[in-house]
Amino acid sequence: MKSFIGFFSNRSHKEKVGATIGVTASILGIVLWMIFIFYNPYVKDVVTDEQLKITFVRLGLPAACILVASVVNQAWLLYITFAVSLPFYGYMAGTPGIFRLFGLVSVGSIVSAILITIGKRQRRSIE
Repeated sequence: MKSFIGFFSNRSHKEKVGATIGVTASILGIVLWMIFIFYNPYVKDVVTDEQLKITFVRLGLPAACILVASVVNQAWLLYITFAVSLPFYGYMAGTPGIFRLFGLVSVGSIVSAILITIGKRQRRSIE
């Protein structure tokens, strides 16, 4: 745990806030994907393997990439993940109910990327 905390110590305040927003958005996205697949109140059918794979690639994997990118402080991966996931998260944000929160995951990833980028530039200009 000490090394994990030390990992964040060399970041600027904006980078830390960006990483926190990214991790939070990622966890929300993973939880929403799990609800969508395993506890979906709108579907009574059993989930097939194909549905599981497709939704994981389109909804779960981008959330996992947001988590990794936020932890390792890589804004470029957040920008790519935002661009790739925007059509799917945007569609889900337009649906009624709890899955509308996928829009927050998308917004959280781009806000995280912007804050990490700004924080890195400020830290470099100080050094």
